[in-house]
Amino acid sequence: MTKALLFDVDGTLLDTQEFILQAVEHTLATHGFNAPARLEVTKLIGISLKKLYNIIEPIANSELMHKTHSNFQKENIHLCNAFEGVPGVLKKLKQKGYKLGLVTARHNDTLDLSLTHTKIKEYFDVIISADDVKDHKPHPEGILKALEILKIKPKEAIYIGDSTHDIQSAKLAKVKTVAVT
Repeated sequence: MTKALLFDVDGTLLDTQEFILQAVEHTLATHGFNAPARLEVTKLIGISLKKLYNIIEPIANSELMHKTHSNFQKENIHLCNAFEGVPGVLKKLKQKGYKLGLVTARHNDTLDLSLTHTKIKEYFDVIISADDVKDHKPHPEGILKALEILKIKPKEAIYIGDSTHDIQSAKLAKVKTVAVT
């Protein structure tokens, strides 16, 4: 029996495509690098920012890139919006008694702002961000940590995400998966 539903954030609950793409483009331009095609960047969404920038520009200072990226997003939170119907669905799931959690590659600084801005933070019993784990997706650490906090077995949970990293992470955690597009 399913007792918990765990969600990815970006691209699953929140429409953050412009939020992410504009941050990447701004960050690269700020530090004198050319941005790759947007399609190439979208393929990297879901991994840690450090890894993303190491792939796009291996010679760049990934810590500095992360800081610039984060600052852009903090100043442009309006680019982050819940997909239509998400708040209502989360409310109904809570009313039905499901435990809800978030497991994301996003860092707490912009994650908290996004969840507050979109008015969905209140629905979650556990939130696991990139700051809470050593190994990022597709490693299962985040999902397993959320399950441990919720006191839920993997067979009692479903993970909902939009990227191959999400699906791989859930499979490694032995959790059922639902892929969204």
